[in-house]
Amino acid sequence: MSDSGPFLPIGIWTIPEISMVGETEQGLRAKGVAHTVGRWRYDDNPRGMLLAEGAGLLKLLFSLPDEKLRGVHVMGDNACEVIAVGLVAMTLGATCSTFIDTCFNYPSLSDLYKYAAYDALGRVDRGDVYRPWAPARPPRYHEKAFCGNGVRCGSGGQASSGEGVLDGRSRRGQIPPEQAGASNGFRTSSPDLSPSPESAWG
Repeated sequence: MSDSGPFLPIGIWTIPEISMVGETEQGLRAKGVAHTVGRWRYDDNPRGMLLAEGAGLLKLLFSLPDEKLRGVHVMGDNACEVIAVGLVAMTLGATCSTFIDTCFNYPSLSDLYKYAAYDALGRVDRGDVYRPWAPARPPRYHEKAFCGNGVRCGSGGQASSGEGVLDGRSRRGQIPPEQAGASNGFRTSSPDLSPSPESAWG
């Protein structure tokens, strides 16, 4: 084992296939490592469209500020083969720019890496990253504060109906009104309501 590489990939040959190597989002947060996530779906890739793989996903984790690749997660057709690109890249210390500057075959599933890297850079530009030292984000909604029990405080402390004030997630009860807009020390993006496999495996 002393002669083996520093990273051990995991492959599950199910339908769809699942594979990963390196860190997970939960692992990086537990270690207090600032990072960003880049995702790209098979159905946004020409080769993935030809395969009719609608549920496929590639997810890349980059630490900040060095933008070094820390983890790769793939679910979809040939995932246990697609993971090889990320495995070699991590072994060689690749960064986000490595994938953007690389010319991949087209159309090919390997091109997922380039666009997942673009997605990660876009999230950095928008501030949609995990920073353990970041101050709490102020509420995004400037309506009156909630008094509790689904009502908001009007002027002079008078309670008024809170229905329709917050975003769709709060109205559907996914986020308690008193917690809407709160931060856990990191920024989050708007909810992705499409099927997302990363919740189960990283």
